[in-house]
Amino acid sequence: MHLPSQNHENREMGGQKHHSRPSILPSQLYITIPEFTLESGETLRNVVVAFTFHGLLNQRGDNAVVICHALSGNAAIEEWWPTLMSGSNPALDPNQYCIICCNVLGSPYGSSSPLTYRDANVKAMECYGPSFPATTIRDDVRYVLDILGVKSLHCVIGPSMGGMTALEWALLYGQDYVRSLVLVATAAKQGAWQIACNENQRSSIRCDKNYRDGWYSDEQRPEAGLAAARMAALMTYRSYSSFEERFGRRKRMAPRRIKSNTETRPAKGCFGSKPTEVTTVSVSPLNGEGDDDEEKATVDEPQFSVQTYLKYHGDKFNARFDANCYVHILDKMDTHDVSRDRCTPDSTGEDGAIGRALARIRQPTLVVGVPSDILYPIQEQQVLFENIPNTVLGVIESRDGHDAFLIETEQLDGLVRDFFGKLRNLEVEAAARTQLESSRHSVILWASSF
Repeated sequence: MHLPSQNHENREMGGQKHHSRPSILPSQLYITIPEFTLESGETLRNVVVAFTFHGLLNQRGDNAVVICHALSGNAAIEEWWPTLMSGSNPALDPNQYCIICCNVLGSPYGSSSPLTYRDANVKAMECYGPSFPATTIRDDVRYVLDILGVKSLHCVIGPSMGGMTALEWALLYGQDYVRSLVLVATAAKQGAWQIACNENQRSSIRCDKNYRDGWYSDEQRPEAGLAAARMAALMTYRSYSSFEERFGRRKRMAPRRIKSNTETRPAKGCFGSKPTEVTTVSVSPLNGEGDDDEEKATVDEPQFSVQTYLKYHGDKFNARFDANCYVHILDKMDTHDVSRDRCTPDSTGEDGAIGRALARIRQPTLVVGVPSDILYPIQEQQVLFENIPNTVLGVIESRDGHDAFLIETEQLDGLVRDFFGKLRNLEVEAAARTQLESSRHSVILWASSF
């Protein structure tokens, strides 16, 4: 098996010992980077990077495709984009490409984050918690590069937050290394609307009394706050039409807590600094918080189907994510602006600076938008299309809003497959032109010898 590889002394294939909640981790590989300096100037030591790969790197080292995941995604691409990787003729064919996905810093899914032990010290078992330093979208590109031993990337693909990362790949490393881009339901900057949506979610978490500025225990996580944040996010991931069509005013029977108990007991957690006592309140898990060890008194009552849908997903999110990690990644997304430290606004304002930054991207680019997306409206993709010189625009037809990139995967597979086909034609034409120029030069040299 030919793994992407470069400096093996900086590699440490490990398990999950660096992580305080290993049960939420997918099957993946790990690398330890001894030292990594963030964009902020702060240095992390023994940085763990979780990643997956599918397919083999060819002898030329130029068939790698990097996939950048979204906010709550992980490196297990096959779990969230199976259609693009399987079937008779998938766009991301592991028999043709070496497909690599790395988990971003700050995520709960394996890379260094608030949930991992400081400096990966498994003996001390002290989690970073809220002291984990702030990271940016650009940090995720810079540290990812250390993992790859390829000579050039066939393509970098990213949906939503992943599209922000893909843009930075192109801008930081240029067309000699990154040969093409696919940007799905994303934007050139995190605008006021997206920042406001993120602040709504952060505030939901911080309003939970169990949050304690991020120093919460394992037993008393801010589940109500995280569930509320997830429910708020779901409202931006879908659309008016999708909710009306799916739920309307339909109701269903659902359990509701009618009694609660309170007790005080020692906190248990992995943080080096934490409260010594916590208070637990028995609330129905459907309301985002609870303790399975306590007796529950519930009664079935009719609720709107859309209510039970939101509460279900809030609870489900608590089982697989972490509040500190969520706040961290929301903050990371808000740093996104392709013009930052690249193009200073002039008389044309912020839009002009964005346009000049995007004009630096020379790679063939597929931009994909969803007309029903209210989080990153199609106007955002129009900005990318109009300012990146060598771009085609694709559209996913769906009522499901932003989440269409996860739902309408057959449409996306077709768009990416067609784009890759055009890339192959361009590469053949470029090779033919190179050969022609080489032959012409040889003829000239031959003629000049007489």
